[in-house]
Amino acid sequence: MRLADQIGDFVRRLHPDQRRLIKLSLQAMEGGRKLDVRPLNDDLDGFYRLRIGKFRVVFEYLPSGEISCLFIGVRATVYDDFASMAEGIEARRRLEEAIAPYGRPKPRKTYPRRPRSPPRKTVRS
Repeated sequence: MRLADQIGDFVRRLHPDQRRLIKLSLQAMEGGRKLDVRPLNDDLDGFYRLRIGKFRVVFEYLPSGEISCLFIGVRATVYDDFASMAEGIEARRRLEEAIAPYGRPKPRKTYPRRPRSPPRKTVRS
């Protein structure tokens, strides 16, 4: 299971009981337990949501069979917030598909910085 950075940041700010509930639910979903999962439609077609109390986790199934959790939020705003973020995900996915035949560019080689020389001492007369 892959978790987006947003999920870690969001869960870190929650009450420990809510944090525990979310963690247990994600582990149960990864283990194959049947939970309250529904497919999303319209603009978010291809994504799914997991209901955990008042929270919703938006995720997708990857071709490898792995689960990629992309976003978490409160039910009232999670879908609008994710829809604006999903536009960026789709653009990045299209870019990766275009790059795939050519391979990823090699990272630039970085050179270590030369150590600075100590400041000169000036002699005043």
